[in-house]
Amino acid sequence: MSGYVLDNPGSVNDGNEGHSYLLASPSWDGDVPDGIERVIQGESSILGTLTRTQVINGPDDMARVQDIQKSHALQQLSAFAGAAVLTDAETIDWPEWTDGDELSENFFEYMSFLLPFTPDNPDDAEMYEKLAKMGIVRGQRWDAASLDSASLAAKNASIANAQNHMKEISEALFDPAFFCDTREKIGTDHINRAGGGYVGIFGDTTDQSVYLTEVNDQTDASKNDYTVTFEAGNMPPVKYF
Repeated sequence: MSGYVLDNPGSVNDGNEGHSYLLASPSWDGDVPDGIERVIQGESSILGTLTRTQVINGPDDMARVQDIQKSHALQQLSAFAGAAVLTDAETIDWPEWTDGDELSENFFEYMSFLLPFTPDNPDDAEMYEKLAKMGIVRGQRWDAASLDSASLAAKNASIANAQNHMKEISEALFDPAFFCDTREKIGTDHINRAGGGYVGIFGDTTDQSVYLTEVNDQTDASKNDYTVTFEAGNMPPVKYF
């Protein structure tokens, strides 16, 4: 929901031996079983992980990469600890997602549905007040059909303005470090948080990744080839490319 980077378990922070990590909701306050390297506690009950396995020596590494990937496991805490499941998970009646709704007023219906899974953070109090003025309140269904034509037109105009602003950000010179980081570093800079989702969601922090961008290319950059040249004796202080 918030788009922050919570943690970076892996070779940079933890070495190459491999570890187990506990992904927990904000309300979780249980005992940490043996074998857990650390607890990664999110701001909502919906957490995601983007797990990557690096290929260092080209095609010759692929067999080893596949072995490592097969060892990855995502399991419930009870299964990891070998304990009985105390309560069954609540059945969630998820709303149907329609491609394109993220660009229309229907997005707010999904947002209002997800708010109960995200406890209030005091730092975001002002943002929640603004959402409440728009009728987006935790625990209340937001329905575009309930709006009068003037209100709906105003919301759609605001959506268009926001999309244009995101497009301007993406086409200007920017530092990806402003988009992808922890709450401690990004704070309540909601514009840059949104910019991160618009430019390239799932970006990582600067101690883990460096993103090179070409803002002058107005075509599909994925279909073009680029060359990055480092002068002799001026290589960046990194372990891998």
